[in-house]
Amino acid sequence: RRVRDYHGVQWDLGEDTDHQPAWPLARNGVNWDQLYGGWTDLGYEVLVSLMFDSLPPEMWPDLSTDAQSYGRSFAAYFGAPGQGTVSAVEIGNEPTQWDDAQYRALFESAAQGVRAGDPAMRIATCAAQAGPSDTYSKGLDSLAGLESLYDIINVHAYALVDGWPTWRRSYPED
Repeated sequence: RRVRDYHGVQWDLGEDTDHQPAWPLARNGVNWDQLYGGWTDLGYEVLVSLMFDSLPPEMWPDLSTDAQSYGRSFAAYFGAPGQGTVSAVEIGNEPTQWDDAQYRALFESAAQGVRAGDPAMRIATCAAQAGPSDTYSKGLDSLAGLESLYDIINVHAYALVDGWPTWRRSYPED
């Protein structure tokens, strides 16, 4: 009953982080109304994972303003005030290009924008974990004080016998 889409933010913005998307069309021509509307017409609840890695921190001249503007625009159009096709948004998935401070700044700004655009839209963190951050997950402590900006803690748990460089997988009991 739920579907998750990996939504490339660069598809909407190109390389201009201050670009204002002309919803429902992404800058690369994807029609989000057809995609998300088609899923909701079939009875699915849509969660969108906003993927920021193709626009790393150094590409954002004004991260705070641009991420907040994008979040507000996205939520107002796709959330309950607009099309009503997206019920939840994940800010980043596994933000490998962002250190803790950079991700926190991105998360805070984008989440504030989402709350302004649709207060009812649920917000998920990127892959988070107890303890320190690693390449694929952020330590939940890096979002301390921002609890009012998220509704969902996103956890990616993998059964691994060995981590990098082999990433040898196993079964959950390991």
